[in-house]
Order: sequence, then structure tokens, then C-alpha cells
Amino acid sequence: MNFYKSFLKENSMIGSLLRRQLIILIFLLPTLNMESIGLDVRIAAFFPTSKLFRDIYGTVSPSYQIEASGIVREHWHLWSNLSYVRKSGHSIPLNVPSRLQLVPIAAGFKYVWDRNGFAPYAGIGLSYIWLKEKNNLDLCNRVNSAGAIFKSGITKKYKRLAFSLFADYQLQKFTVTNSTCRQRVNISGFLLGGAIGVTF
Repeated sequence: MNFYKSFLKENSMIGSLLRRQLIILIFLLPTLNMESIGLDVRIAAFFPTSKLFRDIYGTVSPSYQIEASGIVREHWHLWSNLSYVRKSGHSIPLNVPSRLQLVPIAAGFKYVWDRNGFAPYAGIGLSYIWLKEKNNLDLCNRVNSAGAIFKSGITKKYKRLAFSLFADYQLQKFTVTNSTCRQRVNISGFLLGGAIGVTF
């Protein structure tokens, strides 16, 4: 808990994004079937498609997520997601220790089928990611950018509990400008993971 308090205190942008997401959810809630709102805790492995990203931060990074969803109409669900990625690596070509933090928020729709107790789904949404990168030379990049996310998965419900496996693809690019360079950064990649949730 102290870690998250410190994190939010040091990075006011994250607090602003959280408030923005809460406001969006408040306005969207009247459109939902209040008996079908679900809240999931999701953990995923993030596999970046960029070779440069992999060379600096490795081929896989953990992604921790919270996702809320609700039924808009039959088969159609509205979802909202907040996630967090933190990774350490070494810059190129100087091999300086570097730390990366990603905080994506996203929202969209998904279509859910019901097949003998299992519920496969496919969806799409828009995302907004805040990025902070800092190395031991005190060079710090803070940027944010809009992107898109494509979702797929399957859910099995047991009473009010829900267990899911999912495979998402996040499309995200940044333009980073600092005192030494200006470059296009690609942090797109696949997210493979599982979730456990509850329906209210």
C-alpha cells in the first residue's frame, strides 16, 4: 500500500488519469444493466513486438490489470481497463540502467457468445497510455499517447465468480523528444494472461 501511495504522489499524471477514468465510468453506468456488472483482476505477460524494446527491456514484462464490464444489450458488453507495467533494463548503446513505467487506460466494446457454459468473446477499444522512462544518467522521458487495443478470450462462470483466459493486442506508438534526440517509439505488443472476477 505504501508503494502505491508513493507512486501516486510522485506521479500526479496517474492520479489525473484515474480520476478521468472514474468520471467516464460514472457517466456510463446508467446505460448498463446494473445486475450484470463484473470486476476482474487480470495478470498478463506482455510480449512487445518492437526489437528495440526487447533489446532494452527483455522479451516479456508482467502487466497487472483491473477491468470492469457490463451488458449494454444482449451479447454486447462495455468494458473499461486500467493496467500497470514496470520493467528495468539497459539503454542502447551506452548500456546504462534504465527503468520503464507504463500506465494504460482503455475502454471499448466486446461481443460475447454463450456456448454450453463457456463465453468466448472478441472486442476492440481505444487506449491512452502514460509512459515514464528514466536512466541512471538522470535522463527522464514522460510522454502520453492514444492507441487501440484488440481483445479476445474465453470466460467460465461459476455462480458469481468468473475465470478467464485472454489474448489481447495493444497498438501503441509514441514520439519521444528530449535534449539528446527525437525518435518514434513502438510499444505495441501481445498480452497473454488470465483473470478472476466477480459479478455484482
